[in-house]
Amino acid sequence: MDLLQRLAACKDEQQHALIIGIDGGSGAGKTTLAEQIEQALPNVTVISTNDFIMPLSQQQDRSQQIGQEMDWQRLKKQVLIPLAHHKQAKYWCYDVTEPMQQRWNVVEPYGIVIVGGIYSTRLELAPYYDIKIWVSTPAHIRLARNIEKDGEHLRTFWEQEQLPAEQRYIEEHLPHKYAEMILDGQTGAVTSRI
Repeated sequence: MDLLQRLAACKDEQQHALIIGIDGGSGAGKTTLAEQIEQALPNVTVISTNDFIMPLSQQQDRSQQIGQEMDWQRLKKQVLIPLAHHKQAKYWCYDVTEPMQQRWNVVEPYGIVIVGGIYSTRLELAPYYDIKIWVSTPAHIRLARNIEKDGEHLRTFWEQEQLPAEQRYIEEHLPHKYAEMILDGQTGAVTSRI
């Protein structure tokens, strides 16, 4: 049974929203996976952790807190808790390009709701997901993908800041150990624990 069939079967067992967290390092293939699920199955809502990036003025030193750029408390309060209680979720998105602009999004408590992004299944959020998927892709492949996407001028950022911060998250929060499914970000092969 492939990943889509497994998710459809899990959804058929529930009357309320099936909440899925898709986690993995930057450039692992999380967004691609979320888009594939959204295109293949009905009633899928995708929420990106990028919608929960904090304004630069509120971010702390990366060495102090794992995933400090993401406002995971707001993700928990505005999205995960309401959906876990089968209620409508309403959250605002911070736009780094227009800091004074906020837009509100509403998520109904049915269908499949995917929260995708690095840090999405951190220990504080993991209990709210029905299924956690870890997209496993080697760091050198993720680095190459990010440089191709963002440009060579950001290589130092990726090598010295972002990838080490993500590795620290992986080592301390162990999201791959708690995932019900592991997807190989290169081959698409799925290892399932459900």
